[in-house]
Amino acid sequence: MKTLPAVAACALALATLPVQAGKNANLKLEQGVYKMAAKDPAYGPRVPINGPVIKVYAESGTTYNHVANTHKKLPFLTKYTASCSGKRKVSSVSVKLAGETASGSDKGGGFETGYAQIKVPYSGIAGLAPVSWCNHHLKTLSLEHNRSKKQIVKKGFTLYMPDVAEAQGTVFCSHNILKGAVDGDKAKLGVWVYCAANPNVDRPKPGTSTRPGKPDVGETTSIFKSATLTAVDTTLVGKSPQRLQLVGNITVTGAGTIKAQMVGSGGFESPVRTIAFDKAGTQQMRFTHYVRQQEPGKTLSAGAGGGDVGKKNGWVVLKVWYEVRNNIAKAKKQYTTKKLNYTVDFNPQPKRMQLKKPE
Repeated sequence: MKTLPAVAACALALATLPVQAGKNANLKLEQGVYKMAAKDPAYGPRVPINGPVIKVYAESGTTYNHVANTHKKLPFLTKYTASCSGKRKVSSVSVKLAGETASGSDKGGGFETGYAQIKVPYSGIAGLAPVSWCNHHLKTLSLEHNRSKKQIVKKGFTLYMPDVAEAQGTVFCSHNILKGAVDGDKAKLGVWVYCAANPNVDRPKPGTSTRPGKPDVGETTSIFKSATLTAVDTTLVGKSPQRLQLVGNITVTGAGTIKAQMVGSGGFESPVRTIAFDKAGTQQMRFTHYVRQQEPGKTLSAGAGGGDVGKKNGWVVLKVWYEVRNNIAKAKKQYTTKKLNYTVDFNPQPKRMQLKKPE
């Protein structure tokens, strides 16, 4: 690894030779591969042992608010692949990020691959918002895992934020009196955020009373988000019974189970179903309701035409049962969709043919 003065010296030497940009030189720059920690965090990905990791602390049990070690530099690792055509050799490879520069070795070959590490001040990367990132993801984890924010903060979690910085690389190629060549490339680099665990969030602060007070209820959470009910066709025509095909869509924000049932006029009730979700998303509940002109146990008088006569109107709703919880209790709640109205014409009147009078 060379320092900045060595890169400047190499550039000065090349300045005495004709230089061609984009010809006879090629550079590919990308984020380097870090050695990761052996231990898996409670939530989130592993973090690199010697990489750009930002640590954030939570003074309370529900909010992150302090970025640690902002006076230290963040070590970014880049990987480069450089090549020079003809008899030209790689003179140097330099990588620049946030005003800091590092350079690769000059082995004197026509092809070279290696790593360049750049240590950048925390303040040199624009747009970093680790406190906001931690608090936003804290809420997401609480909903996804049906845990209070305080329970998540006790264990901590990690995040990977891609493309927060851009490195600029340059390769110089030269050989005696041949024209020099130069090429450049850019690479998007990411950072890891460790939203630190705070196992003491439930302990009273020094000097405060240890008498039991009002319990911390915390935020009430549930995986249920929404439910809708539709039908393939709500206007049916024909002899009894008619098939009313119902479709219920149930959306949740995380893993868990939901119970659902379709209920309608005339005492209609579908079986209660338990729907399991392994992640956030939407699942369908389908059911065919056979609508009959005559309900069981009732007598139907035939009209003039005989058989099934007249129209029948009805409605169906989708009922959903789900669980809500906080730090001290849990309870069942019910959600009911708006009524889905339908009409069945069991004996539509046939169209009469009109005969033309003979001329």
